[in-house]
Amino acid sequence: MSSEAAGSSLKICRTAFFVAVAAFVYGTTFPFHFHFNTDAIRQAWASAGVIPFWDVARGRIHSFPDMTANLLLGSPIGFFGYLWLYQAGRRNGILRWGAIGLAFGLFAETAQLALPHRTSGLTDALCDALGALAGAAAAAIFGGRVRSFLEGSFKDVLHARLFLAGSAVVLTALAPLDVTLDVSQVRRGFLSFLADPWELGAPIGDELVVASMFAIFGALAGRLLIGARRARRNSEYFAVLLALVSPLLLEVGQGFIASHSPSLRDLALNLAGAGSGFAAALWMRRLATPVVGLLALSASLVVAGASPFVFAPQARFQWRPLVEYYVSTTASALYDAIFGIVAFALFTVLIRSACSVPRPAAVAAAAALAGAIEALQMFVPQRYAGTTDIVTAALGAWAGNTIHDALMRMGREKPR
Repeated sequence: MSSEAAGSSLKICRTAFFVAVAAFVYGTTFPFHFHFNTDAIRQAWASAGVIPFWDVARGRIHSFPDMTANLLLGSPIGFFGYLWLYQAGRRNGILRWGAIGLAFGLFAETAQLALPHRTSGLTDALCDALGALAGAAAAAIFGGRVRSFLEGSFKDVLHARLFLAGSAVVLTALAPLDVTLDVSQVRRGFLSFLADPWELGAPIGDELVVASMFAIFGALAGRLLIGARRARRNSEYFAVLLALVSPLLLEVGQGFIASHSPSLRDLALNLAGAGSGFAAALWMRRLATPVVGLLALSASLVVAGASPFVFAPQARFQWRPLVEYYVSTTASALYDAIFGIVAFALFTVLIRSACSVPRPAAVAAAAALAGAIEALQMFVPQRYAGTTDIVTAALGAWAGNTIHDALMRMGREKPR
């Protein structure tokens, strides 16, 4: 492996490790309703499960879905942490990551004493440790193949754009990432899907934005297919196939998101988006450009902001930014935050690619578009206008600037 490839792999594994830690903290403290009342914490401590793998309240072995969820939360920490230290040439070991996973687990269970809707227990901490241990063991066995795949995802600008666009559709489709393996919750979501698979009574809103993201993702997949044909690289056909079936895979994945259930309407829109983008890249290349993507994303954001298209003036406007998060965090508020940051990060990448505007102008454009949408929502009684979405748009623009600059560096540093 060349020094450039080794450095790229090190950065990817390090970033993935910190993302895994953030996902662990997110998953174990959601929905962040902390109450530091002494009596409540004392009561939570009294009801904590201290017998490993045994549910005292129900007189049975601990819930398998809960144990599996904690194993899955801990495994990426061990996997990417092991790869990071291995690449950095530091002291490493599989058992060490079991201890690190246990430390993370004990921290999470201690924090859950202040979360009224969570129950602390030693079993969850031990499962976190076993997950990190299993992740490190998998990294020791399969790490080389995974590093090659990650490096291939960023070996040129097109691959990097496809990877990042894929990350955007995953985040928006599965937001707010309140993953559950609880059988009763999954069953409720499945029954909700069967009761109204096409969501006939709900207005279309954010689904159009997600569909436009899938169109951009499909267009990049089409460009990758063209390159694979020219270079006769059969290995990249799998990436193209995965991009085209991703709407179906993600819609199935929504069955394990606690705050919403799958929808045939969303699936149809996302398949249409991915298919139209793919077709444009192959047969209508003038439409597969950053300018067209920018126009489609901007229009879908405006339409989603005006949904359900029932207009009447209202005086309600929340001037305090981010009040939804430090007063009462809900799954809906977290969804809006993730959705806004991802959507406006993509908006910023597109506007800088299409118009070559400087960083401050891109942030101003994102804030202006978000502000215009919030001003429009002052005439939509069913929407709640405020400054929070403008702030999240600015945060998304900052992230988009960072991504765009990294892509530009990749283009300049590409070997001639």
